[in-house]
Amino acid sequence: MFCPYCGNKNPDDAKFCMKCGKELRKPEKQGVRKRYFLTIVSFCIFIVIGTGVLFYLNVQKGSQKLGVSKEQYTPGMHLLCCLKDDGSPTSWHTYSKDGWHFAYVIKRNNREIVVLDGKELKEYDEVRSLTFSPEAKRFAYVAKRGEKEFIVLDGKEMQEYNSIGSGIRFSPDGTHFVYEAEKKYREPFIVVFDGKESDKYEDITFPVFSSDGKHFAYVGKKETKLFVVLDEKKRWEHEHGIIMEGPIFSPDGKHLAYVAVKGLSFNGRY
Repeated sequence: MFCPYCGNKNPDDAKFCMKCGKELRKPEKQGVRKRYFLTIVSFCIFIVIGTGVLFYLNVQKGSQKLGVSKEQYTPGMHLLCCLKDDGSPTSWHTYSKDGWHFAYVIKRNNREIVVLDGKELKEYDEVRSLTFSPEAKRFAYVAKRGEKEFIVLDGKEMQEYNSIGSGIRFSPDGTHFVYEAEKKYREPFIVVFDGKESDKYEDITFPVFSSDGKHFAYVGKKETKLFVVLDEKKRWEHEHGIIMEGPIFSPDGKHLAYVAVKGLSFNGRY
């Protein structure tokens, strides 16, 4: 082995030059280090290119899923907001609980349109309260046409009312639905359960389904009376009372409990 510094010839197994004393570097080790370096550089280039390809595919898939152009789409848009036709955000958007369905609202020519899984539905004057059923098989929202509001359930327009409450609620199994509505301006609200209207109440509170979806209860107020309504029937009545807690169902859905206050005394029902 020749010394790269002074040119002196040394034994092949020598670690230092016998003439100048400097360390001798073996050519094969230098080649191994070079290969290691090239491997690391190649791996980094592969990661950069792979990330770019995945980003491009994500933009394509995301824009198609949401029904917007690739220029409008940004990663994470489905988690943050939806777009009007001019690119500004709207507030109404929702996922199904299983994550397989997504709906949002766009605005076009002063009309609002629900986009469900990338497909545009019918346009209305206003749209709000987008809701999927728990098992993700049903979809509903509140729509407005002129001065009337109504529920659109699975693409079908329900009865028109002067106004709809906060939106539709589904039973845990998705087989039943309920919402509050006002027939005429400043009239007491009613409960609409599976399309059937209840009596009119000045106030409706504590709506709740049993865990199996077979029963539904709420509290309705008429003048000085409170009614606990179970499965569309008035079951208990309280004069000048206050419902402090409940109604709540037992885990098996067979029992209903609530706490009512009348004057200074407490009454429990089970």
